[in-house]
Amino acid sequence: MILKIVFTYITALFMLSGCMYKTELDIKELGHKKDVLELKSIMEEIDVVVYDNSKSELELDNVRRRYAINLAQKIKILTTKSKTISDDELKQTIAPENIGKFHKYMEELSKNGDAIYEVANNYELKKLDKKIDDMKQTCVSCHTNVRGY
Repeated sequence: MILKIVFTYITALFMLSGCMYKTELDIKELGHKKDVLELKSIMEEIDVVVYDNSKSELELDNVRRRYAINLAQKIKILTTKSKTISDDELKQTIAPENIGKFHKYMEELSKNGDAIYEVANNYELKKLDKKIDDMKQTCVSCHTNVRGY
């Protein structure tokens, strides 16, 4: 409520201050003031656009970083859980001759997750796409060579 009163008071002061200037301006001065106001307005718009883009880029980087850390944590959970599954249980879904390959790919995936976490944690986001591509390649290789698809 107090904020509305203060805002109304300040607005009224600005409006009244415009009435205190002399009302008879020659045409050249009026044209100059109009040009200056237009330039000022354009500069303010540019400032807003530049600031918003920078903010958006920072926000996007932060989202990518959180995504990468979350991905790395999920990989850690998956690879840790895969170590607790016995070979007998794995034989139910994986051909016995591919169990060794599966463990190799899980170890590689764990390293990928560690690398993704390290890059994200150190804010080295330019390296992030490469690390995620490495992880995807590990997944594709495992599915192709172990699962057959």
